[in-house]
Amino acid sequence: MGKNKFSLRSSHYLYFTLISLILVGLIFSLLLVSTKTAPLVALFFSINITGFFLMGYDKNAAHHNRSRVPELIILTIALLGGSPAILLAVHTFRHKTLKARFQLGLLLYFIIQLFIIRTLGISFRELIGM
Repeated sequence: MGKNKFSLRSSHYLYFTLISLILVGLIFSLLLVSTKTAPLVALFFSINITGFFLMGYDKNAAHHNRSRVPELIILTIALLGGSPAILLAVHTFRHKTLKARFQLGLLLYFIIQLFIIRTLGISFRELIGM
């Protein structure tokens, strides 16, 4: 009997989901313990740092024919607030630059997040905790 592709794919998604959650949790904890950062700000930075790291890992994995980060994981992180860092990573690492649909989705997430922040009346200084 052959291997079930669905279970292999599911475990791949689970693996990168767990790595993402662990990274966000570790960075969040470090920010809260080492700085006087507000929890929401620490969470925002944690998600963005994780997104940037995963994009860098995925670029490296693509060059070395290793296990790649699923786009769904990257887009989920972007949707949860990591779109600024992932957009930055696209240009920093020159990764996924030919995927117009992917970049359009990231840009759309970013614009929606800016709109929500602006609608809630949160200034940039409040967002970064200044």
